[in-house]
Amino acid sequence: AAQDASDAARADGTPKRPAGHVPAPAHERACRVRNAVAVLGALHLPVSAAAVEDVVSRSVAVGLAAGDMLDPGRVVELTEGVRAEVRADRGAKRGHAAALGDAG
Repeated sequence: AAQDASDAARADGTPKRPAGHVPAPAHERACRVRNAVAVLGALHLPVSAAAVEDVVSRSVAVGLAAGDMLDPGRVVELTEGVRAEVRADRGAKRGHAAALGDAG
């Protein structure tokens, strides 16, 4: 006979989780990653593992809930590190191009 859902428990008494259940910390992390990708894309910034991790880390550091990462008033703050890196890369490329122009 099939067991009633209320009877479904492990030997230690904790309830069994339904198949496909994602633990809360993993679910929050997945939401943060998804929102970081959305924030980067909204600002036309490069999406890389490092950029996503930077945005996720900043959201945690400022105590922002995963859902609040998409708040338009917070996206600039969350992408500060990525934007600085993009500016530095662009500056380096300009310097390299200028050096090549001087060589010729």
